[in-house]
Amino acid sequence: MLMMGRQGTPSGYVVGNALFMHDRFAIVALANSAGFPAQAVLDPVLALFYPEAAAANAPSTRATAVAPEIADLLRPYLATQAEALGSVRAMTPLNFSASEGSTEYRYLVEFNGGTKTAFLVVSSDGKAGGFWLH
Repeated sequence: MLMMGRQGTPSGYVVGNALFMHDRFAIVALANSAGFPAQAVLDPVLALFYPEAAAANAPSTRATAVAPEIADLLRPYLATQAEALGSVRAMTPLNFSASEGSTEYRYLVEFNGGTKTAFLVVSSDGKAGGFWLH
């Protein structure tokens, strides 16, 4: 079974899709809100129609809880956004990926004034090496 997919966050919206070319079947999630967890919408639909592909595609890197050490690294950066977005109401882990001695963590952060996706790059020695909101 051949599956092609694309996820991305162009400025101002989020897109995620899975395409099964031989079946002429596609699953697409579009949101006009930066920070929307499109993959969280795609995964259950993929599991409903293609359980084998969903199991094979399930990221072992899916975080299930906010890691305290990552939250401690994120807090100073999120505090800099308080004037524009208000205080942090909730953080939900989305996923993480490791490459070349660092790990990028992605969290959905709910502020009083809106929701954003926070990206935090942590080096192998546990120090924050980059942060941005989208």
